[in-house]
Amino acid sequence: MNELHDEEIINRFVTESLDLLETAVEPDLLALEREGARVSPAIITNLFRVLNNIKEIADMLGFEAIKTLSSAMEELFILFMLFRDEKLVPDRDKIDVLFAGVDKLRVMFQDINGSAYVPYSDELERINGILESRNVIRILVVDDEFVSRKKAQKILSQYGECYTAANGTEALEAFRLAHAEGNPYNLITMDIQMPDMDGIETLERIREWEESRNIEFVRRAKVLMLTATEAKNALFKSFRKGCEAYILKPFDKKKLTNALCKFWDT
Repeated sequence: MNELHDEEIINRFVTESLDLLETAVEPDLLALEREGARVSPAIITNLFRVLNNIKEIADMLGFEAIKTLSSAMEELFILFMLFRDEKLVPDRDKIDVLFAGVDKLRVMFQDINGSAYVPYSDELERINGILESRNVIRILVVDDEFVSRKKAQKILSQYGECYTAANGTEALEAFRLAHAEGNPYNLITMDIQMPDMDGIETLERIREWEESRNIEFVRRAKVLMLTATEAKNALFKSFRKGCEAYILKPFDKKKLTNALCKFWDT
């Protein structure tokens, strides 16, 4: 890529990002401020995707300050997607932090070549302070493969307390125990192919247990299925039994976070 093309890409990045901040991010933040936890799921999803897009392009073009700040804001929207109840409400303080982040990103884009020298430590510190709230999120990773289980645990530990189970039987026991202790799991990742009790049967038993206890739909565990093969019958059955999304192995952080968006697309 020659310098002319570099300049064209950067100018387009600046123009489109400034436009998105003004026409998409700020209106959605105002809606979030107005509606709070009752806001349309599409608002949270859109905010995440815009910040994710800015972060990815800033990383590709080498704008480290923009990448770091937009990444922190993106992480906050991931928490909002994981939690739509009283534990992590997008209240005035959190929204003020996000507006401050938008203002600082705008300053960076208006002087893109000097963006590295724009101070943003205060905004980053405030966002990171909110991100510490992630310890209220409880995640269960269910997979009989040790490497896959530990990889998912490492990625998802960034978003909450992350526990593991090596098979469906362990998962069902952990799920019931968590409810008995009054501290249920918010997110479960479930491998489909497991010995003894596979992921689909485990999912079915979890949904039956929730239904028998009259647990509200919005408060039931979100289940993300993981599979090594795109077997349509297994995937269709997983959705019929009540999973919210699935991803194919091998997976990475981007695949997992993109899957979380699907929880709130409808």
